[in-house]
Amino acid sequence: MNPVQVDMAVIGGGPAGMMAAIAAARCGAHVALIDCRDRLGGNYYKQLRVQGSPHGHESAANEDDEFGRMRTALQEAGVERLQGDAVWGVFQGQGPTFREGPIDAVDFNLQLDSPQSSRALEAKTLVLAPGVYDRPWPFPGWTLPGVISPGGAQLLLENQGVVPGRRILVAGTGPLLMAVAASLAASGAEVVGLLETAGALDGWKHVPLALRGQWKRVQEAWSYLRILRHHRVPIRLRHAVFKAHGDGILERVVFGQVDANGRPMPHSAQEMVIDTLCFAYGFLPDISLTQHLGCDHRFDPDLRAHVPRHNERMETSTTGVFVAGDVTGIGGKDLARLQGRIAGLAAAHSLDFITSEEFEVEMRALRPQVENEVGFRDALWHRFRMRPGLIDLTEEDTIVCRCEAVPLAAMRAVIERGFQDLTGIKHQTRSGMGPCQGRYCNTIVAEILARQTSCPIDEIELMKVRPPLMPVEASHIG
Repeated sequence: MNPVQVDMAVIGGGPAGMMAAIAAARCGAHVALIDCRDRLGGNYYKQLRVQGSPHGHESAANEDDEFGRMRTALQEAGVERLQGDAVWGVFQGQGPTFREGPIDAVDFNLQLDSPQSSRALEAKTLVLAPGVYDRPWPFPGWTLPGVISPGGAQLLLENQGVVPGRRILVAGTGPLLMAVAASLAASGAEVVGLLETAGALDGWKHVPLALRGQWKRVQEAWSYLRILRHHRVPIRLRHAVFKAHGDGILERVVFGQVDANGRPMPHSAQEMVIDTLCFAYGFLPDISLTQHLGCDHRFDPDLRAHVPRHNERMETSTTGVFVAGDVTGIGGKDLARLQGRIAGLAAAHSLDFITSEEFEVEMRALRPQVENEVGFRDALWHRFRMRPGLIDLTEEDTIVCRCEAVPLAAMRAVIERGFQDLTGIKHQTRSGMGPCQGRYCNTIVAEILARQTSCPIDEIELMKVRPPLMPVEASHIG
């Protein structure tokens, strides 16, 4: 079967990807929107409706209307939707520099996989909007049943109507924690506390300017606080979980204070009986595709993770590849939509579907909105930044790579033997070779390597990525 040919392929069906597809298709481009889930919307349009909050109902209803309008716009623009398909590899058309002007030939061959079959698609240009995922962190007991991520709790509540436990502790860092804790409490769970590594005054000097024009977000945060207060959920700042204990299942945790760098303060340790721990330290951008395509990346010191470099047009260093949404730095739905629109228009412009004058008119209107949202994003993640001192929670027998069950001691031994790069450690320990392909453990291994060798973490090279980017049936690879 010959591959389907399109002008532009958009990978990721969240707000950024949907908006990119709509913008390009309205310019006349033949666009395919690809998402590994059966339903479009990404994480933002699947947020929980917090019970007991009038503002929560209003916000959810507004988002439903917004999502509905975008789905209608996709249909009216003639966007081809490939739902339930995962992109396991992209081949051909890789280039090292930004390129101006039209693209004259098919540049990218995308290999798609679904539970039923595989297929191929050819595109002249790409927009990557793969989003992010919850960031775990290793500590003793973090692999016990009963320890889940905030995103996992959301999916259980939303898709199954299941409260994941009876006595639940929410911990980590980031604005999602408060929303999840409020959702769990409003759904009938006993939320025994919310532990946040940020301090009360962290990042607040940037807040007044960053909150300009963000009244809706202030209202949402206030509604979550009201719910937590109503259910008497204690919020402890500069706290983290030190250990989790249980006989084959989570039964209790040890938690306590951390300093401004995230280092645990043992004298403050306390025990708490729980059956569910919901934790994550913010998010990690999903850069597997941008790595696979050879895009340049930069290290974000607040996220302590890499994000793809892009110019004002959202184009990466790989010719014809654009990015949008949280993969560029976790800026929220509004920024994702703006970036998606820019990426879609820029891709359409590169294919001569719109003129330079038409593109510049759009950019003049979008620039100030993007700048405002980027300012909010930077202030937010400076407050909720990842704190490297958390590595002190990891003990010698703590599993670091869950897929291959590699403990910290094995990592340290390999580094001591002279393997002082992520690829060398991967070859010696198999970390990063499991089903997640290093998405969860790479940043952890980098922190361990930086600590043990005193190498600045931003100088540690990313691990190489090779297709398939996720597990694929051998019979589906032709």
